[in-house]
Amino acid sequence: MTNHYGDDTQNSKHRKILIGILTFILIYTASIFIPIVGGYTAYPVAVIKCGNLPVITNDFMASYTYSEPGMTTYSGPNWLSTHKNYVCSAKDAEAEGYRKAFF
Repeated sequence: MTNHYGDDTQNSKHRKILIGILTFILIYTASIFIPIVGGYTAYPVAVIKCGNLPVITNDFMASYTYSEPGMTTYSGPNWLSTHKNYVCSAKDAEAEGYRKAFF
């Protein structure tokens, strides 16, 4: 026999889980636009979008270079990632006006 209070407890538990998931999604989405943590959140999104490690473009001090996975200049996100963007291929980076980094 189902207890009325048991149903409310189960619904309350599901509601709390749903609120937690929605809160996480909201905070994660908002953090993409915050410069200090934006690189940390944009990188995993780029990995999912590209299906592999993305090419990192950098326009710091007007260098307009890109780095591919495996290059010594390739580094994932850090707190100074405000000048970094992510594209899926070197061809995409070159189409946006970037040149390959020297290292």
